[in-house]
Amino acid sequence: NDGSSASSSDDEGDDASRATAPGGASSVDPAADAGQLFRLLVGEGGLLQLDKLASVTAALNLDFSQEDLQHMISLFDSNGQGALGLDDFTAIVRAAATA
Repeated sequence: NDGSSASSSDDEGDDASRATAPGGASSVDPAADAGQLFRLLVGEGGLLQLDKLASVTAALNLDFSQEDLQHMISLFDSNGQGALGLDDFTAIVRAAATA
C-alpha cells in the first residue's frame, strides 16, 4: 500500500466536516480561526488596544473613525479593560458574520 488511499479518505473526512450553504456553496465558521488571528495581531495573552485595532482596520482598507472603533471596543469589552480580549474579539467576528 502506497498510502494514497489513506490520503484520499482523509480528504473525504475534511469535506464531510464542512457545512454546505444554500446553493451548494461550502460555508466555514468565520469565528473558527478568530483565536489564531487574534494571537497574530496581539500575541499570546495580549489585548487588542484601540491603536492596534485602528492600524489593522486601516491596513484592511476599512473606513472606521476613532470614535467608531472606540464604540466597538466599548460594546464588546466584556470586562471593562478598555481593550478586547480573545473572547471579545471572537464575539465581534461572530457578530460581523451574521450581520
